[in-house]
Amino acid sequence: MDSARRAACRCRRWRTRSQRLRTLVQIAAQVELRGPVKTPIFQVIAQEAAAMRDRGDRVSAIARKFEVDYHTADKAIRWYRQR
Repeated sequence: MDSARRAACRCRRWRTRSQRLRTLVQIAAQVELRGPVKTPIFQVIAQEAAAMRDRGDRVSAIARKFEVDYHTADKAIRWYRQR
């Protein structure tokens, strides 16, 4: 048993503690934006889509009117109501 303890102690010697995680440094940078930024389609249709939904139109009908998919129309309505 004594030899087993010695073997265990020898085994532990070669292991080292884990190094601490290193964090990135914040760097100030300037970026030039080129060209106008397009407004997302769900923001463009949001007001009218929410009004249509309040009148009782289904989301799928609203999506067909604006030629977007169901999820975009739903996102527009939710985005407008949470503003």
